[in-house]
Amino acid sequence: MPPHDDQVPTTFGQSPRRAVDLARTDEPATSTLVADLLRQLATLFREELALAQIEVGNQVRAAGKRVAVVASGAVAIAVAALVLLAALILGLGRLMPLWLAALIVGLGLAGLGAALGIAAMHSLRKMDLKPRDTIRRMMETKSWLANEMTK
Repeated sequence: MPPHDDQVPTTFGQSPRRAVDLARTDEPATSTLVADLLRQLATLFREELALAQIEVGNQVRAAGKRVAVVASGAVAIAVAALVLLAALILGLGRLMPLWLAALIVGLGLAGLGAALGIAAMHSLRKMDLKPRDTIRRMMETKSWLANEMTK
């Protein structure tokens, strides 16, 4: 009668079944490693997305503050312009007909408003709303992952 696997000695003094059991318990299975890697990558990408949302939110708030300052400046200018408009029209009205004085002052204020609006829009266009830090970290993660996958 042939001996059982448990009874067949190996060069290490263990049965083949026992040697296989030891090999299985020493290192995690490849499928476990891949599953852990995928789980960690999913967590990493969720965290990077959360950071991107925070970064974009901060930039949008900063832009909102700048827009509020621009709007406040525009309101102050509008009020001052109304007061000065009345004084200027009345003053020019002594030299020319009131309608002509009002036309000249109105065109001057329109030009000033246009210049201020253009300057404000130029300032807003210069703002960079891309989440640059998050993009950089995600590119680093991509490079790290590609490096790890080639090992």
